[in-house]
Amino acid sequence: MERNENGYPKSSGNEGCAPGMDATLGDKPLGYAYVPIQRWRMLYNPEDALNAGTLFEELYLPKEVYGREL
Repeated sequence: MERNENGYPKSSGNEGCAPGMDATLGDKPLGYAYVPIQRWRMLYNPEDALNAGTLFEELYLPKEVYGREL
């Protein structure tokens, strides 16, 4: 298996794509991510955090409204 300069396996760019599809965009980036800084406030207690799936109350989104426009 060929590896890149970082030691990771080289990709042909088509893994995981439907047949006939091409995942490469040449030299164009696939996208950008914006990740705001998470402030340590409004924290759940450990038991509630496990039930909600997050430590931060402001990140909790119940499955009843997930995917809906807020």
